[in-house]
Amino acid sequence: MRAERIFAGYFFPILFLLVLIFPVRIFGQDSSDQPVQLTPVEITSTRIPGPVDEATDSITIINTREVRADSAPLISEQLRMVSGVGVQTSGSVGEQTEIRIRGSENNQSLILFDGVRLNSPYTRAADLGDFFVAGLDRIEIVRGAYSSLYGSDAIGGVINLIPYPGRSLLHGIRKEKGISAWAEGGSFSTSKERAEFTAAGEESAFSLALARVDSGGRNARDGFAGNLATGKFQVLIPGGVEVGISALFSQSKKELYLDTPISLYIQNEVLTQVKDSNYSEERETLLTAVSLRKSLFLNGELQIHGSVLRGEDDLMNPSDPGWTDYHASWTNAMRRGAGIQMYLTPVEMNSVLLGTEYSEENAIQTMETNLPLAGQGDPLWLKIDGKRIERTFFLEDRLKMMGFFYLNAGLRMDFSSDRPDSEPFISPRGSAAFKLDRLGTKIRGGFGRGYRNPSIDERFFPIKGNPELKPEEAWSYDAGLEQEFKEYGIKFDLTGFWIRYENLIGLVPDSFQLQNSDLAKSDGLETSLVFQPDKRIKIRFGYTFNQMRKRTYEFDEVSGQPMEKWVNFFWRPEHSFSGTLSVLPMEKLYVGLSWENRGRFDEPYDILNPGGTLLKGNNPGFNRLNLFSEYTVPYSLQPMESLSVFFRGENLLNKKYSEVKGFPLPGISFYGGINLKI
Repeated sequence: MRAERIFAGYFFPILFLLVLIFPVRIFGQDSSDQPVQLTPVEITSTRIPGPVDEATDSITIINTREVRADSAPLISEQLRMVSGVGVQTSGSVGEQTEIRIRGSENNQSLILFDGVRLNSPYTRAADLGDFFVAGLDRIEIVRGAYSSLYGSDAIGGVINLIPYPGRSLLHGIRKEKGISAWAEGGSFSTSKERAEFTAAGEESAFSLALARVDSGGRNARDGFAGNLATGKFQVLIPGGVEVGISALFSQSKKELYLDTPISLYIQNEVLTQVKDSNYSEERETLLTAVSLRKSLFLNGELQIHGSVLRGEDDLMNPSDPGWTDYHASWTNAMRRGAGIQMYLTPVEMNSVLLGTEYSEENAIQTMETNLPLAGQGDPLWLKIDGKRIERTFFLEDRLKMMGFFYLNAGLRMDFSSDRPDSEPFISPRGSAAFKLDRLGTKIRGGFGRGYRNPSIDERFFPIKGNPELKPEEAWSYDAGLEQEFKEYGIKFDLTGFWIRYENLIGLVPDSFQLQNSDLAKSDGLETSLVFQPDKRIKIRFGYTFNQMRKRTYEFDEVSGQPMEKWVNFFWRPEHSFSGTLSVLPMEKLYVGLSWENRGRFDEPYDILNPGGTLLKGNNPGFNRLNLFSEYTVPYSLQPMESLSVFFRGENLLNKKYSEVKGFPLPGISFYGGINLKI
């Protein structure tokens, strides 16, 4: 595909050329030097750098350089252990994976890579099903509405995949360098490989990660092959300006062994599945970003940035024996964006940020089909061509008072070409935290307004599309308590949240067209407990209660009037549990156990699977138990730093379950591999 040629032909040669230009600044640095004094780091819940412990919002940070990413090599698996985050996979490796924060839809949660959007311009959603934990410094999950900072799609929250080194050179960086190689193989003819190269000095930093996954799947036609590459380069040039270049490239091919022919789509409220011998999907994503940063007077900073996101998604489904239905689609989407922001700290207790951004999105989807809407056996070509331009202005104010009270407020105005004659969409947010270091206590709370622009698919798709759709809106509120008992190694947090949605986009049954009509509400509780009495043992427990409902109407035969009724959203368990146990029984041996429980949840249809079994009723939920163990070989050869072997077992109880009815997930499976560091 075109994106692959662009990526292979330009980005990697440029990245390696930069490394060759600055070899002394990177690989000449001795990692044994005294570390640079590190100053506050920028986190996803604010655009103004500051200490993480002064954050006023509900945020979780997964430090991939400290946790053992080998125990859960996919990003989606890491997110399963985070309270308030739901992960739903439609089958084995590489299948569609949806991330829901506080019950919000997948396209109402914003996914970033190094602060740049990954959500598709066509669907406004991101699929992390085949994304590796490769080249990442950390994963930040911020819960709540953050359209005040990031605009559209940030209703439920924001997930930021931050590549190494995860800091600006202007804020100080640790000197280090290293090469690592990791590989595993196991059940379902699965193999995964990853290589990472990292180096950092006072004036430059570099990272490059390459990963691949292959799997035969749990069925005859369930294979998957995926490639992932991430890279980042930072350098200080004369004048004290930091130049940063980052990129992500993902390519995958998936065999889809199940299909639902339109001619059998729904009969008697039953969804019929058939085996498909030639259904497949190929996807590519290429994201490149460039930034310039410069320190200013009054402890401020100026940042100029630009980015390009390209995505291609090709679905091919020729006719099968016995079925005449066929369809194919080719989707190409692009987003170009640029922006400038500046913050100043006129007094020590107060920082103010101003910024503006411009983005242009366009997507083209071409389809060929002979489905019934085209007539008996007649092929039909359809084409969707949509475009959106957005101009935004935003400000943020961060206040620190008396060393224990923190206040953060922001406001954003979005002007969209979808609404040329209307007022800008205004998204405010405010949050505060009261912190008592002596007691290890933090009390925090916040509110915000989020929104999601209608996708190009929703506006222009034949029959269902509606160009007059308005943005979905939501007001989000939360309040929480964080408590730490350092002498006992205990950390605890508890957060309650309330979200009220308006103008949700949904199909109107009579017209089969999308309209802004639905109201919904999501209420819940998130809690986590970490107990680490010493360095050899760590226990973590998480629980989420989430009740998400939407308003519907039913005809009352007695009164003859429609009656309001609130019903559960599909695929939203009210109760979710997770837990991990990490033990170092001896110096070179690590053993980890993870547990995940999802309670009962509603599903939209009964399913008649290819075996003729009728799957009725709602999903009962599931329990899943995984084991991971790693042993570091007690000797090594120069220049090898360490060599370890590991073992991973998934679904040890061999439970039969699915997260989407009709798409069963793998039973018990085992994997093993090696991890080499130089």
